[in-house]
Amino acid sequence: MPYREPGIGSSGSGAAQECDIAPLGFTKREREVARLVADGFSTRAIGRRLQISEKTVEAHRAAAMRKAGVRNAAGLVRFALRHHFIED
Repeated sequence: MPYREPGIGSSGSGAAQECDIAPLGFTKREREVARLVADGFSTRAIGRRLQISEKTVEAHRAAAMRKAGVRNAAGLVRFALRHHFIED
């Protein structure tokens, strides 16, 4: 479920608007990459699935790991589970 910023709408009506930044400072793409890592996809497979380069996947994974304060994919998966990026 995407994070919605309350009270900000393009029409000024105060309606909630979807925001690119998820809680904890993760972007939507970083969360997607974390989910796919947790599902066991390789960097190449994630890139193909999201239609981005492998280098971009690596950059999103590295940013997510830095924000999570972890050093490997297993740590990212644990973090993603604890913070409900993915369901167990």
